[in-house]
Order: sequence, then structure tokens, then C-alpha cells
Amino acid sequence: MRRVERIGGVLVLLVIGTFFIALGSLDRADKSASVLGVFISLIGLGIGIVSWRAARGGLDLDAAARSLAVEVRAQWAAEEARIGSLSRPVPLPVRWSSTGRPVQAPPEAVLGRNVTGARPVRLRLRGDVGRIVEAFRALPRRQLVVLGKPGSGKTVLAMQLLLDLLKGPQENEPVPVLLPLSSWNPEVPLLDWMTRRIRADHPTLTEDVISRLLTTERVMPILDGLDELAPHLHAKAIDAIDRAVTTGPLVLTCRGDEYETAVTSTGAFLSRAAVIELKPIKATEVIDFLDLTHIPEDDRWNPVRAHLRAHSDGPLAEALSTPLMADLARTVYERRPADPAELLDFTDRAAVEDHLLDAFIPAVYASGHPRRARRWLTYLAENMAAHGTRDLSWWQFRSQVVALTVAVLFCAMGWWFLRLLFAPPLAAPGALGMAGLGYFVVKDGVWAEIHRPDPRAIDPLGMLRRQRLTAIGSALLAGLGVGLVIAAVVTVVFAASSRSAGLYAAVFGSVFMAVSAVNTPWGTFLLSRLRLAATRRLPLRFTRFIADAHERGVLRQAGTVYQFRHARFQDRLAPLRPRPQQPEGALDRAEGFWGRQAGLVVAVALPAMVLFAVPQGYRLDYHSGAEPRHYTAADNPRCMGPESLNCGFAFVWELPPGAVVTTTLKVSKGLTEQPVVGFRGTIAAEGCQGAAVGLTLAGAGSASVTSSRFGEAPLKDLARGIASKPTRLTFTLRRLDSRPCTARLFWDGEGLSYDFAFKLKHRLRGDRPAAE
Repeated sequence: MRRVERIGGVLVLLVIGTFFIALGSLDRADKSASVLGVFISLIGLGIGIVSWRAARGGLDLDAAARSLAVEVRAQWAAEEARIGSLSRPVPLPVRWSSTGRPVQAPPEAVLGRNVTGARPVRLRLRGDVGRIVEAFRALPRRQLVVLGKPGSGKTVLAMQLLLDLLKGPQENEPVPVLLPLSSWNPEVPLLDWMTRRIRADHPTLTEDVISRLLTTERVMPILDGLDELAPHLHAKAIDAIDRAVTTGPLVLTCRGDEYETAVTSTGAFLSRAAVIELKPIKATEVIDFLDLTHIPEDDRWNPVRAHLRAHSDGPLAEALSTPLMADLARTVYERRPADPAELLDFTDRAAVEDHLLDAFIPAVYASGHPRRARRWLTYLAENMAAHGTRDLSWWQFRSQVVALTVAVLFCAMGWWFLRLLFAPPLAAPGALGMAGLGYFVVKDGVWAEIHRPDPRAIDPLGMLRRQRLTAIGSALLAGLGVGLVIAAVVTVVFAASSRSAGLYAAVFGSVFMAVSAVNTPWGTFLLSRLRLAATRRLPLRFTRFIADAHERGVLRQAGTVYQFRHARFQDRLAPLRPRPQQPEGALDRAEGFWGRQAGLVVAVALPAMVLFAVPQGYRLDYHSGAEPRHYTAADNPRCMGPESLNCGFAFVWELPPGAVVTTTLKVSKGLTEQPVVGFRGTIAAEGCQGAAVGLTLAGAGSASVTSSRFGEAPLKDLARGIASKPTRLTFTLRRLDSRPCTARLFWDGEGLSYDFAFKLKHRLRGDRPAAE
């Protein structure tokens, strides 16, 4: 799809360029349109060449797979140390075996039949974390489903499998890539979603290359957290995964109860995957793990050990039977002077787990400010819950302050410029219209830069630094380009002085530089961060806080985004609220509907009102002399014919043979203060074939024209006799022929036109206009 969009964009640019070239060829004296057309066409050709070379540069799939393996290993190297916390000082025993749930694929699908036709036997798997790679490679189809309870270590097992596969890869073995399923909408094809997700985490590869890596089975997806999707989508997601990955390797993790419910209620399952389930940790193993995590002289754990031995199936033993809770218990009471015996006061498993989750932040931030840290982490969790995601990315922070900033910049620039073209009654609403336009286009992302990760960054903060450089560079280029264009226009068209040209170039360039900067991901994040810091929702040094949370083990890095250490920890701070799943690209009509409508009204209706409020010219009203008939568009007889070109208001004079008609018209001043530069409308003589009518203008100079068919030229000739700001105009109409018929002189759309840029031109030339 992206390739089609690029090709379409190039073709559109070429068509537009061709149009302007053709338009310029119609007027040989003015080649500006042709120059613009050539420029646009060259831009289109340049984009096409760059896109073609980028596509050509990604054809070596083996090299791309090796590059992807290096990046994946580099991304998870930092997380390997955190995984090792469960092995300090000795590994916490996490065992697994083939599940007993009715969700296993038939033996024929998993093993296949041998050449003798013997009946296949269901594969029985068991082991611990250290043997997961060996067991996975022994699977005939290399497709595996990992089930377990919340906090049982499914994600840790998946990451350990990924790291072990990369440490000793076999020949032609696909590259494992861990992909959290929380951001997937099953309405979107799985391969398309995986392509975009891998592209976001590994931007050195193009989408076309990633798609080919997936279709040629050079990438092994490790899909983590099927249970993170809405419950009604579990079966649909399982069926979509089974259809998308038919022969290639695959790993899927999910909570056991959710997976069993989806399979048994709908019959959807992974037809080629073996299913294993993580076992709970025994009470004696938890005791051994806790014994080795504190010094022998520390006897605080003695009551807990005694209780676990005496009640191996009690609430405390059940709560500590998962790696997550066992490690939380060690962390909580290792880093703060609290008595672990308080765990004995809880009477059910949920209470123990909630207590450990709540005590985690005070424990890891014991040397800092735990209350502020909890408030900031809670806001992050709430923001992620509002977006229905488990991924924490800095570019998702986009507040209304960005659109308001652009609106203020547009309003200030509009008022500064429009007051030179119009009187204040028109400049004010025009400036407000520009403010509304700026607010609307930024708020709805018309100009918003779509997040495209930097190829040189493989971590969130590295990407932020690269985006900062990109934003500064693009802002400087935008400001310089707009400034040069404005300087060239005001110098060539308006003959501006160098001082005036520099002033206008600086103002317009600075505004567009600021708009370009704030409308980049980095600029949006910067303004939003300042606003959130001012309201105490996030710290001013947000990136330092995020990096510190990662070091403390509160967050983990997943590619170019962060995630909370465990989904249960995020849900404890702010429960995830799944949003209604919609096809990708559909508008979320429920969120921000009225804001979009208000922005549309301000951006479109207000400028339209200003446009219609601006008079097209000074209005002419009858004052004295022979009063012409005044036709409206409804009763103008010239509007009845199919060849009529102008059906507005019209003055009509009846001129019998030898008639002389004198009419004085009063000039009504409009909302502008600019001087008159000519007539508007169309004059035509009709009703008497071959009749000749003479038209003379007096009272504001002198001009005369005689013609039997009036058009644009007579209006130009008459315009030479108009004063800059007339108050009366006297027209003398005379029949010059002797034909017996009555001629009619029509003036459609009568009025006077004025110079909008009068003040502007004088200011640009360094003069002070006399009209002021």
C-alpha cells in the first residue's frame, strides 16, 4: 500500500507540474507558471528516484535478516540483565509441561504420520526455562503456544527463548522477533500489522523488505499477550494467526483460562502448534529462593518461611507461586526497612498480590520521592489506558497546547499582514479565521508529521534525540525557504526596499519555522511535556525520569517503546480500558467529535464569512440625471439566454436614435480604505444591430470611448480618468448612428475595483502612502 501511495503521489506532482507548464505556455509574456511547473515536476521525479533506489536497496534478504538479528540482539541486551534478576543468586525454578487443557492440536497435525503409517503419539513436553530452546527446536512444525497464569513468567520465557535462539543460531534459522499483541486489531491482516510493528522497532529496514522477510519465513514472530486483546476478539485472533502462519515457526503466549475459553467456545485453535503450560512454583522452592536473597543474620523472613512450610497450599503460598510475585516480595522487603511478617496478616491471595504491587514503587524509589513517582507513573498508566495500549511512546503525548500555539502564531501573522490590506473591521475576523484554520489543521493532523522512526536509533530516547535534530533541521529549512520566497516576491512584484524585504522575510520565515518545529513529533512532545509539567502531571525532565524508571525495573524496553514491568502493575495503577476495535484508518467518531466540528466551523465558516463580507468593489448608486433601469439577477433579460456570461445586477440605459443621456452615480465607500484603480463588470450594447454608442466619463478626470460592442478594453480606457478616491462619476451616453431602432446599454456587475495592496506596496517601498 505504501508503494502505491508513493507512486500516486509522484504521478500527482507530475500532473500538477505539467498543468502549470501548459498554463505558462498560454501566456508567452509570463513564464512564472512554467517555471513553477518545472520545479514541481522535478520534485516529483526526485521523490520517484529516491523511492526507487530505496526499494532497490532492500533486495538482499539474507543481509537484511542478518541485520535484523543484530538489531534484535542489541535491543534485548539491556533487558537480559533484568531477566537475570530472577536468577540472582540462583535461578528461580520455572517449569513447564504439555498442557492438560482441551486446547492441544491433534497429534497428526503436530507430528505428522511417518512413512509406515504408524499411529502418531501425542508429544509430551516438560522442562524448565533453560531447556525451552532445545524443546522448541525439537518440534516438527516449530509452532508453540505458551499458557500460564498472570505473572507466571510467560513473557520472561518468550524473551529467554528469543535470546537463546540468537546466541546460538542454527543454519537458515529465522530471526525471532517479540511482538506484543496489545496493539493489534484482528481486523487488520496479521502480516500487515507485523510488518508495520517491526518497521517501527527496526527502522533500518523498509516495509517492503520486512514483508518479504515474513513471507519467506526468515522471521519468526513471538506474539506475546493474546489475552491483552478484548475477550470477544480472542477466537478471531487465534483463527487469523492460524491462517496467516501456515508453515513457518511461531510462538504465542496467553493466559490459560482465556485461551481455553476461546478454543472451547468457538473451536478456533492453532492447528499446528504444541501447547505447553507454566507450572506454579512450589512453596519449598520459594523458601529456597528467599533464603538466598538476604544475609544469614537477617531473621525477618523466619515467620514467613515457617508459615510457608506449614501452609504450602495457603493464600501466601498461592500468591508467591508465580515468578512475578516471588521477585516482588524479595524486592519490596530487600529495599525498605519493613517486616515481611506483615504478609501473614492477609487472608486471601488477591490481597497479598495487591499489597506487593502497591509496595513496589515505595521500595524501588525509597531513595527518591515515591509519592511523586507514583503520581507520575499513574498518569502514564492512565494515558496508556485511555489509548488502550501497553506501549509507552514519547510521541503519543499530543495535547491541545500544540494546536493553540499554532493558532496564536497564525493569528498574529494574519493580523500583522491583513491590516495592510484591509481596514481593521476586516483584518480582525480575517486574523481569527487564520487562527481557526491553523488550529483545525494541526488538531486533526492535516499537517502533523506521521511518526517515522530514525534508522540510526534503536531505543526510545535515542530516537527522541534524533527526532530533535530532525525537527531543528526541518524548521530551519522551512524558515529559510519561506523567507527567501517572501523576499523574492516582495522585491520583484512590489519593488520593495531591501529593508522591507528583510523584515517581511524574517517575520514570515520565523512564523513558519516555529510552526514547522512544533508540528514535528519532537516539537509536539516538547510543548506537551511543558504543559504536563506545569500541571504537575509529569516531571519537567521527563526523559530522565523514564530512563531512571527503566533502570529501577519499573519499566522495560520493548523495541522503540517502553512498557510497564508487567501488565498487572499497569492495571493496578490504571485499569486498561479496551477501545472498540475498528478497521485501521477508520475515524474514531466518539473521541473529539465536537472538537473536530468546532474546528471545521472556525476554519471554514469564518474565513468564508470574511470573504463574502469583503466588497468586490466600491458600489455605485444613482444620484442624479437620467436614472437607468436596475435589473437583478432574477429579472435580467440577458440571463435568459444560454450564452449569457454574467447574471448579476445590471444598469440598463435605453438609447433611441439621436439620444443623449447623462447620469451621475454616487460612489459608496466600502470597508476598505484603498484607492480605486478601475471599473469592474462588463459593458455591452444590444437590441439594435450595428448601433454605435459613445460613452464619456467626467467629474473625476476625463475619458471617452466609442464602440458598438463593449468589452474589457472600454473599461480599461475609462479607468484612466478615475481619481484615486472619487465621490461622484458622471456618465454621458450618446447615440452616434442614425438607425431607427432603440439600443440598450447593459452594465452587468457594475462597480469600481480598488487596490488591496496599496498600503502594502508603499510600506514595502519604504514610502508613507499619502492616502493614509
